[in-house]
Amino acid sequence: KQWYQRRVAITTGGRITRVSAEYETEQVLALRSTKQYPQLEEETGIKIYEEVGFLSFGDSQGNDGNRVALEEMLRVTDEFCSANSIPTVKLTSKQELRARFPYMNSEGDDLKGRFIKENSGYISIRNLVNACQQASRNRGVIRIEEVVTSVKKHGEIYTVLTEDGLNVPCRKVILTCGSYTNFRDLFPGSEKELDMKLYSHVVMKCELEQEEVKRLVGCPSFVAYTPSRYDFYLYGLPPITYPNGRTYLKVGHTVKPEFPHAQTFTELAEVRDWYCRKEDPTMEAYLMDRFRALFPDVKILSTELDFCVMAMTVTGRQYLGFVDKNVFLAAGGNGKSAKMALELGRICARCSVNGKWDYDLSPDTFRIMYKD
Repeated sequence: KQWYQRRVAITTGGRITRVSAEYETEQVLALRSTKQYPQLEEETGIKIYEEVGFLSFGDSQGNDGNRVALEEMLRVTDEFCSANSIPTVKLTSKQELRARFPYMNSEGDDLKGRFIKENSGYISIRNLVNACQQASRNRGVIRIEEVVTSVKKHGEIYTVLTEDGLNVPCRKVILTCGSYTNFRDLFPGSEKELDMKLYSHVVMKCELEQEEVKRLVGCPSFVAYTPSRYDFYLYGLPPITYPNGRTYLKVGHTVKPEFPHAQTFTELAEVRDWYCRKEDPTMEAYLMDRFRALFPDVKILSTELDFCVMAMTVTGRQYLGFVDKNVFLAAGGNGKSAKMALELGRICARCSVNGKWDYDLSPDTFRIMYKD
Protein backbone atom coordinates (compact mmCIF):
# COMPACT_ATOMS: atom_id res chain seq x y z
CA LYS A 1 0.00 0.00 0.00
CA GLN A 2 2.79 2.42 0.89
CA TRP A 3 4.60 1.50 -2.34
CA TYR A 4 1.47 2.39 -4.32
CA GLN A 5 0.72 5.61 -2.43
CA ARG A 6 4.22 7.00 -2.75
CA ARG A 7 4.36 6.14 -6.46
CA VAL A 8 7.70 4.39 -6.19
CA ALA A 9 8.62 1.81 -8.83
CA ILE A 10 10.73 -1.09 -7.57
CA THR A 11 13.05 -2.56 -10.20
CA THR A 12 15.72 -5.20 -9.88
CA GLY A 13 17.90 -7.30 -12.11
CA GLY A 14 20.21 -6.17 -14.86
CA ARG A 15 20.59 -3.35 -17.33
CA ILE A 16 22.59 -3.65 -20.53
CA THR A 17 25.89 -1.84 -20.72
CA ARG A 18 27.54 -1.55 -24.12
CA VAL A 19 29.73 0.61 -26.31
CA SER A 20 27.67 -0.37 -29.33
CA ALA A 21 25.19 2.48 -29.72
CA GLU A 22 23.48 4.77 -32.19
CA TYR A 23 25.48 7.91 -31.34
CA GLU A 24 29.13 8.51 -30.50
CA THR A 25 28.08 10.54 -27.46
CA GLU A 26 26.35 7.48 -26.02
CA GLN A 27 29.43 5.38 -26.69
CA VAL A 28 31.74 7.84 -24.96
CA LEU A 29 29.53 8.13 -21.88
CA ALA A 30 28.97 4.37 -21.70
CA LEU A 31 32.68 3.58 -21.95
CA ARG A 32 33.58 6.15 -19.33
CA SER A 33 30.93 4.74 -16.99
CA THR A 34 32.15 1.19 -17.53
CA LYS A 35 35.71 2.19 -16.66
CA GLN A 36 34.51 3.45 -13.27
CA TYR A 37 32.85 0.21 -12.08
CA PRO A 38 36.02 -1.52 -10.79
CA GLN A 39 36.95 1.41 -8.55
CA LEU A 40 33.42 1.71 -7.18
CA GLU A 41 33.25 -2.04 -6.58
CA GLU A 42 36.59 -2.01 -4.76
CA GLU A 43 35.59 0.90 -2.52
CA THR A 44 32.17 -0.44 -1.54
CA GLY A 45 32.61 -4.21 -1.81
CA ILE A 46 29.45 -4.35 -3.93
CA LYS A 47 29.50 -6.24 -7.24
CA ILE A 48 28.03 -4.12 -10.04
CA TYR A 49 29.31 -5.19 -13.44
CA GLU A 50 29.41 -8.48 -15.33
CA GLU A 51 31.45 -8.42 -18.55
CA VAL A 52 29.50 -11.05 -20.49
CA GLY A 53 29.75 -9.13 -23.76
CA PHE A 54 27.17 -7.61 -26.07
CA LEU A 55 25.71 -8.98 -29.31
CA SER A 56 23.83 -6.95 -31.92
CA PHE A 57 22.44 -8.53 -35.07
CA GLY A 58 19.60 -8.54 -37.55
CA ASP A 59 18.47 -9.33 -41.07
CA SER A 60 20.16 -6.98 -43.53
CA GLN A 61 17.29 -7.56 -45.95
CA GLY A 62 14.53 -6.82 -43.42
CA ASN A 63 12.20 -3.85 -43.05
CA ASP A 64 13.78 -0.76 -44.62
CA GLY A 65 13.75 1.35 -41.44
CA ASN A 66 15.15 -1.41 -39.26
CA ARG A 67 17.74 -2.40 -41.87
CA VAL A 68 19.03 1.18 -42.06
CA ALA A 69 19.10 1.41 -38.26
CA LEU A 70 21.05 -1.85 -38.04
CA GLU A 71 23.58 -0.81 -40.65
CA GLU A 72 24.07 2.60 -39.01
CA MET A 73 24.63 1.03 -35.60
CA LEU A 74 27.18 -1.41 -37.02
CA ARG A 75 29.00 1.41 -38.84
CA VAL A 76 29.18 3.66 -35.77
CA THR A 77 30.17 0.69 -33.59
CA ASP A 78 32.99 -0.35 -35.92
CA GLU A 79 34.38 3.18 -36.05
CA PHE A 80 34.27 3.68 -32.28
CA CYS A 81 35.71 0.28 -31.41
CA SER A 82 38.50 0.70 -33.94
CA ALA A 83 39.39 4.14 -32.55
CA ASN A 84 39.42 2.80 -28.98
CA SER A 85 41.15 -0.54 -29.68
CA ILE A 86 38.11 -2.59 -28.62
CA PRO A 87 38.02 -5.99 -30.41
CA THR A 88 34.88 -6.94 -32.30
CA VAL A 89 33.73 -10.16 -33.93
CA LYS A 90 31.80 -9.85 -37.19
CA LEU A 91 28.93 -12.22 -37.81
CA THR A 92 27.80 -12.55 -41.42
CA SER A 93 25.43 -15.52 -41.42
CA LYS A 94 22.89 -17.38 -39.32
CA GLN A 95 25.30 -20.31 -39.24
CA GLU A 96 28.01 -18.16 -37.61
CA LEU A 97 25.52 -16.97 -35.02
CA ARG A 98 24.45 -20.53 -34.19
CA ALA A 99 28.05 -21.72 -34.05
CA ARG A 100 28.93 -19.17 -31.37
CA PHE A 101 25.55 -19.11 -29.59
CA PRO A 102 23.78 -22.40 -30.42
CA TYR A 103 20.65 -21.52 -28.44
CA MET A 104 20.01 -18.36 -30.51
CA ASN A 105 18.25 -17.90 -33.83
CA SER A 106 17.91 -15.10 -36.38
CA GLU A 107 14.53 -14.31 -37.89
CA GLY A 108 16.11 -13.58 -41.28
CA ASP A 109 18.58 -15.49 -43.44
CA ASP A 110 20.82 -12.57 -44.45
CA LEU A 111 22.37 -11.83 -41.07
CA LYS A 112 24.75 -9.06 -40.09
CA GLY A 113 26.01 -8.61 -36.56
CA ARG A 114 28.77 -7.78 -34.11
CA PHE A 115 29.85 -9.40 -30.86
CA ILE A 116 31.87 -7.26 -28.45
CA LYS A 117 33.28 -8.95 -25.37
CA GLU A 118 35.16 -6.09 -23.70
CA ASN A 119 33.52 -3.15 -21.91
CA SER A 120 30.12 -4.74 -22.47
CA GLY A 121 27.64 -6.90 -20.60
CA TYR A 122 25.27 -5.86 -17.86
CA ILE A 123 25.11 -4.07 -14.54
CA SER A 124 22.96 -4.81 -11.51
CA ILE A 125 20.93 -1.64 -11.22
CA ARG A 126 20.07 -2.43 -7.61
CA ASN A 127 23.74 -2.90 -6.72
CA LEU A 128 24.76 0.22 -8.64
CA VAL A 129 22.32 2.32 -6.62
CA ASN A 130 23.45 0.70 -3.36
CA ALA A 131 27.12 1.24 -4.23
CA CYS A 132 26.57 4.89 -5.11
CA GLN A 133 24.69 5.44 -1.86
CA GLN A 134 27.46 3.73 0.10
CA ALA A 135 30.16 5.80 -1.64
CA SER A 136 28.22 8.99 -0.92
CA ARG A 137 27.86 8.06 2.77
CA ASN A 138 31.61 7.49 2.86
CA ARG A 139 31.96 11.14 1.85
CA GLY A 140 29.56 12.49 4.44
CA VAL A 141 26.40 12.72 2.35
CA ILE A 142 23.14 12.62 4.31
CA ARG A 143 20.32 10.84 2.47
CA ILE A 144 16.76 11.95 3.19
CA GLU A 145 14.13 9.42 2.09
CA GLU A 146 11.28 11.79 1.28
CA VAL A 147 9.16 12.43 -1.81
CA VAL A 148 9.87 15.93 -3.14
CA THR A 149 6.89 18.03 -4.21
CA SER A 150 8.48 21.36 -5.12
CA VAL A 151 11.58 23.55 -5.20
CA LYS A 152 11.20 27.21 -4.19
CA LYS A 153 13.70 30.05 -4.42
CA HIS A 154 14.21 32.71 -1.73
CA GLY A 155 16.98 35.07 -2.75
CA GLU A 156 20.06 32.90 -3.18
CA ILE A 157 18.61 30.02 -1.16
CA TYR A 158 16.44 27.20 -2.47
CA THR A 159 13.95 25.28 -0.36
CA VAL A 160 13.13 21.68 -1.23
CA LEU A 161 9.67 20.72 0.09
CA THR A 162 8.52 17.13 0.65
CA GLU A 163 5.17 15.36 0.88
CA ASP A 164 5.62 14.90 4.62
CA GLY A 165 6.13 18.63 5.18
CA LEU A 166 9.92 18.71 5.46
CA ASN A 167 11.65 21.88 4.22
CA VAL A 168 15.31 21.49 3.23
CA PRO A 169 17.24 24.74 2.56
CA CYS A 170 20.14 24.52 0.13
CA ARG A 171 22.31 26.60 -2.17
CA LYS A 172 22.40 24.17 -5.08
CA VAL A 173 19.93 21.62 -6.46
CA ILE A 174 20.32 18.74 -8.91
CA LEU A 175 17.07 17.43 -10.40
CA THR A 176 17.07 13.81 -11.58
CA CYS A 177 13.39 12.89 -11.36
CA GLY A 178 12.93 10.94 -14.59
CA SER A 179 9.34 10.48 -15.73
CA TYR A 180 8.06 12.52 -12.78
CA THR A 181 9.86 15.76 -13.69
CA ASN A 182 6.87 17.51 -15.27
CA PHE A 183 4.48 16.41 -12.53
CA ARG A 184 6.13 18.40 -9.76
CA ASP A 185 6.79 22.11 -9.21
CA LEU A 186 10.54 21.77 -9.58
CA PHE A 187 11.60 24.77 -11.69
CA PRO A 188 11.83 27.78 -9.33
CA GLY A 189 9.86 30.78 -10.56
CA SER A 190 8.88 29.09 -13.81
CA GLU A 191 5.89 27.19 -15.15
CA LYS A 192 7.84 25.63 -18.00
CA GLU A 193 7.48 21.97 -18.85
CA LEU A 194 10.05 19.80 -20.56
CA ASP A 195 9.25 18.79 -24.13
CA MET A 196 9.29 15.12 -23.26
CA LYS A 197 6.83 12.30 -23.94
CA LEU A 198 6.21 9.40 -21.60
CA TYR A 199 5.75 5.99 -23.22
CA SER A 200 4.70 2.71 -21.67
CA HIS A 201 7.26 -0.04 -21.60
CA VAL A 202 6.99 -3.72 -20.69
CA VAL A 203 9.69 -6.28 -20.03
CA MET A 204 9.18 -10.03 -19.71
CA LYS A 205 11.23 -12.14 -17.32
CA CYS A 206 11.43 -15.78 -18.36
CA GLU A 207 12.22 -18.08 -15.46
CA LEU A 208 14.64 -20.88 -16.37
CA GLU A 209 15.38 -24.20 -14.72
CA GLN A 210 18.99 -24.80 -13.72
CA GLU A 211 19.75 -27.14 -16.62
CA GLU A 212 18.82 -24.36 -19.04
CA VAL A 213 20.85 -21.85 -17.07
CA LYS A 214 23.90 -24.09 -17.44
CA ARG A 215 23.25 -24.47 -21.17
CA LEU A 216 23.11 -20.70 -21.61
CA VAL A 217 26.41 -20.01 -19.85
CA GLY A 218 28.23 -17.47 -21.98
CA CYS A 219 25.03 -15.84 -23.24
CA PRO A 220 25.68 -12.12 -23.77
CA SER A 221 23.40 -9.15 -23.46
CA PHE A 222 21.91 -8.56 -26.88
CA VAL A 223 19.89 -6.48 -29.30
CA ALA A 224 18.14 -8.29 -32.16
CA TYR A 225 16.72 -6.10 -34.91
CA THR A 226 13.30 -7.42 -35.84
CA PRO A 227 11.52 -7.64 -39.22
CA SER A 228 8.58 -5.72 -37.72
CA ARG A 229 8.08 -2.16 -38.89
CA TYR A 230 6.75 -1.29 -35.42
CA ASP A 231 9.74 -2.20 -33.31
CA PHE A 232 13.38 -1.47 -34.07
CA TYR A 233 14.65 -4.33 -31.97
CA LEU A 234 14.15 -6.71 -29.09
CA TYR A 235 16.74 -6.43 -26.34
CA GLY A 236 17.63 -8.95 -23.71
CA LEU A 237 19.94 -9.95 -20.90
CA PRO A 238 21.44 -13.34 -20.06
CA PRO A 239 20.10 -15.45 -17.18
CA ILE A 240 20.40 -13.49 -13.92
CA THR A 241 19.50 -14.73 -10.45
CA TYR A 242 17.16 -12.30 -8.68
CA PRO A 243 16.77 -11.67 -4.93
CA ASN A 244 13.89 -14.19 -4.84
CA GLY A 245 16.36 -16.95 -5.78
CA ARG A 246 14.87 -17.48 -9.24
CA THR A 247 16.87 -17.09 -12.45
CA TYR A 248 15.38 -15.12 -15.32
CA LEU A 249 16.29 -14.28 -18.90
CA LYS A 250 14.77 -10.84 -19.49
CA VAL A 251 13.61 -9.37 -22.80
CA GLY A 252 12.09 -6.01 -23.69
CA HIS A 253 11.04 -3.98 -26.69
CA THR A 254 11.96 -0.59 -28.11
CA VAL A 255 9.23 1.94 -28.73
CA LYS A 256 8.45 3.86 -31.89
CA PRO A 257 5.45 6.22 -32.08
CA GLU A 258 3.62 3.83 -34.40
CA PHE A 259 4.18 0.80 -32.14
CA PRO A 260 0.61 -0.52 -31.88
CA HIS A 261 0.81 -1.48 -28.21
CA ALA A 262 2.45 1.72 -26.93
CA GLN A 263 0.61 4.03 -24.55
CA THR A 264 1.46 7.62 -23.72
CA PHE A 265 0.94 9.25 -20.33
CA THR A 266 0.21 12.86 -19.43
CA GLU A 267 -0.99 12.51 -15.84
CA LEU A 268 0.77 11.41 -12.66
CA ALA A 269 -2.01 8.95 -11.82
CA GLU A 270 -1.54 7.23 -15.19
CA VAL A 271 2.17 6.75 -14.56
CA ARG A 272 1.55 5.51 -11.01
CA ASP A 273 -1.08 3.02 -12.14
CA TRP A 274 1.12 1.74 -14.97
CA TYR A 275 4.07 1.09 -12.67
CA CYS A 276 1.79 -0.83 -10.32
CA ARG A 277 0.20 -2.93 -13.05
CA LYS A 278 0.55 -6.71 -12.90
CA GLU A 279 -0.76 -8.09 -16.21
CA ASP A 280 -0.94 -7.26 -19.91
CA PRO A 281 -1.91 -10.31 -22.01
CA THR A 282 -1.39 -8.47 -25.31
CA MET A 283 2.18 -7.42 -24.52
CA GLU A 284 2.98 -10.80 -22.97
CA ALA A 285 1.88 -12.55 -26.18
CA TYR A 286 3.89 -10.10 -28.29
CA LEU A 287 7.06 -10.53 -26.25
CA MET A 288 6.69 -14.30 -26.12
CA ASP A 289 6.35 -14.39 -29.91
CA ARG A 290 9.54 -12.37 -30.28
CA PHE A 291 11.30 -14.44 -27.61
CA ARG A 292 10.44 -17.72 -29.35
CA ALA A 293 11.75 -16.36 -32.65
CA LEU A 294 15.15 -15.82 -30.98
CA PHE A 295 15.22 -18.74 -28.53
CA PRO A 296 13.11 -21.46 -30.19
CA ASP A 297 14.07 -24.35 -27.89
CA VAL A 298 14.81 -22.67 -24.55
CA LYS A 299 12.57 -24.16 -21.86
CA ILE A 300 10.68 -21.71 -19.65
CA LEU A 301 9.23 -22.47 -16.22
CA SER A 302 7.17 -19.28 -15.91
CA THR A 303 7.00 -15.65 -17.04
CA GLU A 304 6.55 -12.36 -15.22
CA LEU A 305 6.01 -8.87 -16.59
CA ASP A 306 7.51 -5.66 -15.23
CA PHE A 307 6.06 -2.28 -16.18
CA CYS A 308 7.99 0.95 -16.51
CA VAL A 309 7.90 4.28 -18.33
CA MET A 310 10.34 5.67 -20.86
CA ALA A 311 10.88 9.43 -20.89
CA MET A 312 11.61 10.32 -24.52
CA THR A 313 13.06 13.70 -25.47
CA VAL A 314 12.40 15.41 -28.78
CA THR A 315 16.13 15.46 -29.54
CA GLY A 316 16.75 11.79 -28.78
CA ARG A 317 19.50 12.86 -26.34
CA GLN A 318 19.38 13.38 -22.61
CA TYR A 319 18.47 16.85 -21.34
CA LEU A 320 21.32 18.22 -19.22
CA GLY A 321 21.72 21.83 -18.13
CA PHE A 322 20.79 24.62 -15.76
CA VAL A 323 17.10 25.51 -15.35
CA ASP A 324 17.96 28.22 -12.82
CA LYS A 325 21.20 29.80 -11.64
CA ASN A 326 22.05 26.93 -9.26
CA VAL A 327 19.53 24.28 -10.30
CA PHE A 328 20.93 21.65 -12.65
CA LEU A 329 18.65 19.21 -14.48
CA ALA A 330 19.18 15.72 -15.89
CA ALA A 331 16.10 14.20 -17.55
CA GLY A 332 14.98 12.16 -20.54
CA GLY A 333 16.74 8.81 -20.41
CA ASN A 334 15.19 7.72 -23.74
CA GLY A 335 15.19 4.13 -22.52
CA LYS A 336 18.96 3.74 -22.81
CA SER A 337 20.71 5.74 -20.09
CA ALA A 338 21.43 3.13 -17.41
CA LYS A 339 24.69 2.24 -19.16
CA MET A 340 25.76 5.89 -18.93
CA ALA A 341 24.48 6.58 -15.43
CA LEU A 342 27.78 7.07 -13.61
CA GLU A 343 29.15 9.51 -16.16
CA LEU A 344 25.86 11.39 -16.43
CA GLY A 345 25.98 11.75 -12.66
CA ARG A 346 29.54 13.01 -12.91
CA ILE A 347 28.45 15.68 -15.39
CA CYS A 348 25.69 16.79 -13.00
CA ALA A 349 28.09 16.97 -10.05
CA ARG A 350 30.86 18.85 -11.89
CA CYS A 351 28.53 21.42 -13.40
CA SER A 352 26.60 21.97 -10.17
CA VAL A 353 29.71 22.39 -8.02
CA ASN A 354 31.37 24.76 -10.49
CA GLY A 355 28.23 26.71 -11.36
CA LYS A 356 28.74 26.37 -15.11
CA TRP A 357 28.99 23.76 -17.85
CA ASP A 358 32.20 21.88 -17.06
CA TYR A 359 32.60 18.90 -19.36
CA ASP A 360 34.50 18.10 -22.55
CA LEU A 361 31.36 17.44 -24.61
CA SER A 362 29.36 20.36 -25.98
CA PRO A 363 26.35 21.46 -23.90
CA ASP A 364 24.45 21.82 -27.18
CA THR A 365 24.41 18.03 -27.39
CA PHE A 366 22.21 17.94 -24.30
CA ARG A 367 20.18 21.11 -24.92
CA ILE A 368 16.98 21.27 -22.89
CA MET A 369 13.80 21.72 -24.92
CA TYR A 370 10.60 23.07 -23.40
CA LYS A 371 6.99 22.81 -24.49
CA ASP A 372 5.55 25.87 -26.23
